Amino acid sequence: MRDGKLQRLKKEVNRMDNSDPKFLPALLNEKITIRPIGCGQPMTGVLKGHHPYELLVEVNGSLHIVYKHAIHSIQIMDTAAYNAKRSEK
Repeated sequence: MRDGKLQRLKKEVNRMDNSDPKFLPALLNEKITIRPIGCGQPMTGVLKGHHPYELLVEVNGSLHIVYKHAIHSIQIMDTAAYNAKRSEK
């Protein structure tokens, strides 16, 4: 009985780890500001890609990898364009 419970728990953890927020594909090639946890400097750039654990952001022509667990919030800089893109779908 204990092994079955452990297997279910492992499956649930794997499901959570592999899940990716559904809003990220809509933010691809959009200008965003990322605010890190703590007192780090906000980063403004264009979202070029995402992975279950990382974001790829282009800032001033150079690419930066930002770990998702270090992000406090993401702000969309051009909300009108983002809303228009979402309404097309």
